Amino acid sequence: FQGQECDIIIFTAVRSNNYSRIGFLNDERRLNVAATRARYSFVLICSASTVSSGNRTWEKLIVDAHQRCAFHSSATDKLIADTTRKIQNEEKRFKSFENNSNSELFEKALWKMVFTCDFRNSVSNGMSELVQSQLWKALIRLADGKWPNHMIQSNLVSKQYRNIIHVYGVLEFSVVWSVDVNQDNGEQYICLLDFVKEKKELSIAISRAEAKLKMYSEGYINRCAEKNYKKKVVCPKAWEVHDNDGFIWEFTKDNDKYSNNESKADTLQETIKGKDAVIHNKFFDLTTNVVKLFTFSIADFRNIKLPFTMSREQKKIVFDPKSLFILGRSGTGKTTIMLQRMFLQDIDWRKNVDESLSTNEKFPRQMLVTASSILCEAIKKSYHDMQEDNKKLEECSQSTRSSNERKQSELLNVSHHQLCCTAAEKDRLGPKSFTDCSDGYYPLIITYSKFLLMLDGTLESNSFFSKFKLKSLNIIEVDFNRFKKRYFPHFDRSKRVGDASLLFTEIMTFIKGSLGSLQTTNGYISKEEYLQLTKNRDSTLSHPERINIYECFVKYEKMKAETYLGDYDLLDVVTHVYQSLTKNPHLFSSQYLLNNVYVDEVQDL
Repeated sequence: FQGQECDIIIFTAVRSNNYSRIGFLNDERRLNVAATRARYSFVLICSASTVSSGNRTWEKLIVDAHQRCAFHSSATDKLIADTTRKIQNEEKRFKSFENNSNSELFEKALWKMVFTCDFRNSVSNGMSELVQSQLWKALIRLADGKWPNHMIQSNLVSKQYRNIIHVYGVLEFSVVWSVDVNQDNGEQYICLLDFVKEKKELSIAISRAEAKLKMYSEGYINRCAEKNYKKKVVCPKAWEVHDNDGFIWEFTKDNDKYSNNESKADTLQETIKGKDAVIHNKFFDLTTNVVKLFTFSIADFRNIKLPFTMSREQKKIVFDPKSLFILGRSGTGKTTIMLQRMFLQDIDWRKNVDESLSTNEKFPRQMLVTASSILCEAIKKSYHDMQEDNKKLEECSQSTRSSNERKQSELLNVSHHQLCCTAAEKDRLGPKSFTDCSDGYYPLIITYSKFLLMLDGTLESNSFFSKFKLKSLNIIEVDFNRFKKRYFPHFDRSKRVGDASLLFTEIMTFIKGSLGSLQTTNGYISKEEYLQLTKNRDSTLSHPERINIYECFVKYEKMKAETYLGDYDLLDVVTHVYQSLTKNPHLFSSQYLLNNVYVDEVQDL
């Protein structure tokens, strides 16, 4: 600062220790430069005992301030005392948070805090302990409603959103956060959007936040922007929420304002697709245990799958006690919500378990069935990660686990072992029937074909596959690829209608897959019944084409019986199981009852 002047200079010595060590401030030339830059007022903030004990020049300066009644401390000045006490209390709270495993620092805060994946990834990205501690102290102040007056009103934020999107400086970093309103209880909360260092990153974070806000209605925006001051504390404001109150939260095609032209929501969705679409991000609750995972427990927190906060509609689905049918577009989170419902059912069951119950009753028997083996593996891994990460969260608040929890952990390890296998190995290692399905296999996440094989295996001596085993045949399922390679080339060319996929679909969907086929002894409808489908309004096949398709079907069944003796298709198993249970419903005893069944991708079954 040499060679420059200001009317007022505020200088902080940033030295406070019991050893009178003041570093380069020992050089009196530095003090000379600092103290002579002010035209009217020089304000020195320091630890008087630290700077004056080992340096004569500093000692003279402190003595001179005393003599001119210009020395102010927490002992003589109420403002300094209050400020010092406030800082000390924050330090004590943070130390308590670090040392006390039962601390509920964020749970008891004035403001509810949630954070995005971007914030989580940024905070997990190898920052120093100093940055981490300063960040959490800043967030504690935000959660307590003690928002700083010097909060940056970034010029990067559009004018209409400057009361909602805020930038809070933490050392050389910036916390990007906004105020939102919970659609369930109508209360404001704080959403932590990102933690960035570079100006370019800050610009991107603000752009994403604005993209999210553009989906909100004007009334929603106004609620987010409102401030509720009580003395110097900003308190969250709340509004009553009713299902039929007519309040519009977000722009949709149903809003009257856009009903006669192109929906504003459609236009906005196009502009914020991909990575910048914050509206599709998951949000997570900032709890004390989560912060401990960030700070003290896990090296790479980005790999932790936290339970995300759900919308009102998602909560209705998850907590509804009745059976549900969920219909939605691809990518709208149907499978995720189903997993969440299954996971919370499992947690709730274990919390309320009666220790006097038998082992079989201590764990809920839940099963999820899906068509795709690839999706099935992804769901298994996701559910296993949810279980493991939930344990890590619980272990942040308790250092030891009970024997019952260890038992659950062992069962989870069984599931993890299964996850490391291929699909073929899993069919061999997994349960062959519901009789073999111990509690270690639940929740049971399997494909539709595996479900059918387990049902058939539970029939034991009456199993569909017993006839193949007696003849020592090589058992192979006829899927589309085998049908196309082994069967389709042998059909009379003059009888083929379309390609192999059309023939396979007609056979599996209508000839063998219709409700009428279950009522027959052989498991498929007659030629006359199939030809009747031509009269349906939505039929695209002519009468002669259906005749040819049915003749190809007859050829297919003949080849299975005479050429490929070990071949079967899933509908053969369906027919056998259905007819066996129809004749003798007592083949399945009550010991095989499941508490909850979830079926994913119903349209593919």
